[in-house]
Amino acid sequence: MKQNKSLLIGLTVSVISFILIYSGIRFINNSQIMFQNILVYALFSLILGGLSAAFYYYKLKYLLSFFIVGIGLGYFEMFRSFINSIDGWGDLAGIASLFVWIVVGFLTGSVIQISSYLYKKYNNRNKQQK
Repeated sequence: MKQNKSLLIGLTVSVISFILIYSGIRFINNSQIMFQNILVYALFSLILGGLSAAFYYYKLKYLLSFFIVGIGLGYFEMFRSFINSIDGWGDLAGIASLFVWIVVGFLTGSVIQISSYLYKKYNNRNKQQK
């Protein structure tokens, strides 16, 4: 059951991520897309989905939450950058902001997940000593 739900989460994140990156680059940025681009978008989406599924499977709820928030903020910033592009660097800035926000979400979630684990471990050790 848990494995099925983690696969569902991974597949959902992958599909939504692919749709967002494809539609953002194709329609909002108005760029031509070749077959190689679609393969790269699919691979990128599968990586995001695989990481999300792994975080859920191993019960890393803080890491999963912040990772998904980082993905969402990244796509929001990417779209905003595509729309507000005045000098022609909006496409590169948008993709860069997507990656930055994904990394920020991952690192923030990792720090909070590790802190939570250490707090619980420390708290359990103190309870056992009393």
